[in-house]
Amino acid sequence: MTAYNDGLSQIRENIEWFFESSKKDEDPSNEERMQQGQVGGLMPRGSSEKIKFLAEELERTKYKPIVQDKEEPKGIMSKPLVPVLRKSKDTTEEIPKNFAEQQSLDNWALALQDKQEEPSTTNEVQSSVFTDEILAKNEGVEASDIVTGIETQSFGVVHSKGLNRKDFNTDRAFAAAVVQKHYEELDKKFTEGGHNIKEAPLSVQYAFLDLHYNNGNVGKDTVPFFDKNDMSKALNNTLEFVGTKTSKDRRIALPSLASRRVRMYNKAAEELKNKKIYSIDMLAVNGKTKVVYRDVDENVIHSFLSSRALANVSRSGVSIDRKSATWNRVTDKWTYQ
Repeated sequence: MTAYNDGLSQIRENIEWFFESSKKDEDPSNEERMQQGQVGGLMPRGSSEKIKFLAEELERTKYKPIVQDKEEPKGIMSKPLVPVLRKSKDTTEEIPKNFAEQQSLDNWALALQDKQEEPSTTNEVQSSVFTDEILAKNEGVEASDIVTGIETQSFGVVHSKGLNRKDFNTDRAFAAAVVQKHYEELDKKFTEGGHNIKEAPLSVQYAFLDLHYNNGNVGKDTVPFFDKNDMSKALNNTLEFVGTKTSKDRRIALPSLASRRVRMYNKAAEELKNKKIYSIDMLAVNGKTKVVYRDVDENVIHSFLSSRALANVSRSGVSIDRKSATWNRVTDKWTYQ
């Protein structure tokens, strides 16, 4: 036997009663009961439309029993572990006309924000590149030094900085490792002075590094003069290191070192959009040397007085005193008196 819920059973009973009573003679008591809505406690009051509705409901549910779900015990496992996913109805999204433009603006703003949060861009000197481009030209790739008479290894290595040539396959690899040691020392000196040398253009770093490699150090004013917003003063300071010591232990101002400093200076000046040095004049003055660097218009870029005597060196390491020495970029050669 099929069980129905109380409400539906009552409706069926009322409708069946109504159809049975309509076949009989009109009974005022029945009509009165219908108007008062008292048949079975649920019959509508005098409405044929509602009666029709009840009839349709009866037909619709005639063979559809209402089965109650079996109640499951409640507890921590009474609900499914994974939520039921319902397929959403497909929709067509209207893209605003200025969507692409707004996205571009948003992306630009995000990129700008990221750029502001990132540290300043730094430039790392590649020791192998410096060895090939600077040392090979300034020092040569063969051992010994024909400028001062002091013996050097390939690429001008004098102090190995604790490295052993036997640990490297080539002279170039060894020299590059020594360059890296010099660069680390240079970086440390600038850091201790409150500066980041890697914020400078590579050509500027090359000028400082070549001075450190060739001179064994930078001047006491090089780091204090450094200003990342105006590097002219620190670069000018590198021009003053033209002194060397011969194999006979004589301290001299060597013209070839002055032109080496200028070559490094001019590369940095080009990148910084500063005036380049066009000529060098070195003049012996009472055992000292006056050095003047000028641009193409003969304007003085930098000058100083060295405490060393003006001289160059023979292949045997003997110094040759000079009264004057002149150099210009056109010939890239020195003339002496």
